[in-house]
Formats: sequence, C-alpha cells, structure tokens
Amino acid sequence: NKSLSALGDVIAALLEKRTHVPFRNSQLTRLLSDSLGGNSKVVLLAHVSPEAASLPETQSTLLFAQRCSQVELGKAKVNATGGGGSSEAAMTAVAKYKGELETTKSRAARAEAEAAALREELAELKRRQRIPSREPLSPVSRNHGSEIASSATPSMPPPQSATKKAISRAALTAASSILNSKY
Repeated sequence: NKSLSALGDVIAALLEKRTHVPFRNSQLTRLLSDSLGGNSKVVLLAHVSPEAASLPETQSTLLFAQRCSQVELGKAKVNATGGGGSSEAAMTAVAKYKGELETTKSRAARAEAEAAALREELAELKRRQRIPSREPLSPVSRNHGSEIASSATPSMPPPQSATKKAISRAALTAASSILNSKY
C-alpha cells in the first residue's frame, strides 16, 4: 500500500530528525501532517492477529509500531489563539449573542403582531367602504367611446359613481399628458 509506505518514510524521517519530512507523498501523510508535526499528542493503534496465517503481517505491524514509539515529537502545544482567559471571553461573547438573539426574537414577534393588527384594520376598512379587493388604479382598456379621439390613449367604460368618474378623468388626463410629452 503506497500510503502506508509513505507513512513509514515519514516515521523514518522523524526518527532520523531530518530537516525535510515527506508529508506530501500521499494523501494519508498530508492528513496526518498536523498531528505528526509536533503540535499534538499521537496515539498509534496496531492491530495484530493471533492466527498463524497472519504471522508475517503481525510481525511487520509490531516492527512498525516499535519504530513509531521511538519517535520524539516534542511537547504538545495548546491551540489557543488568545491569552489565558480565552474561554472566559468566548463565554462572554456567547452570552452577548444570546441576548441579542432574544432581543431580535422579541422585536420580530412584536413586528408580526403589528402586521397582523394592520391586516385586520385594512380588512375592516375594506368591509366598511365595500372596496373590492383588487380595484385597478389606471385604465387598461382602449377605445371604448372616450372623449379623447386618440387611438393610443387608454380609456375605461363609463363609471357608475362620481368617485369613479373623477378617478377615470384623472387617469385619462394623466395618460394623455404622458403620451403627449413622450411623443
């Protein structure tokens, strides 16, 4: 197996304390480079079998484990970024973010309740005024006996109430002024 052979080369280089350790020779040694580089403690488990048929494999495994046990990696280093109170700082930050989360949740709940109240108020106003749920704000049909003779000017069928007449006139005036100003 190429990966195990490369791991053997890395162990040999570490035993001989060479300046160059070939961690890049296989994917396995690349993954183990941080662990074997001297910043951590390493545990090696060797699987041996009591069967007579696997005696050569067991012997080579035990020899490899013996070579690995002779490697001195140095003292393990703590992987902390801050000073001695880094865990206290982390706990303080966690508490701060939990408080911000609770504040945000309460704001969201209040906003949702306000939105629901506004929806109810809007529905009540529509019921009182009997406004259809979707009334067009501008005329969309064309050439239905409009006072303006232009075929490009949109017009509406004759409105029923005075409010609708006023809206219709305002829309026609706005549409004709827009068309006249662009062309």
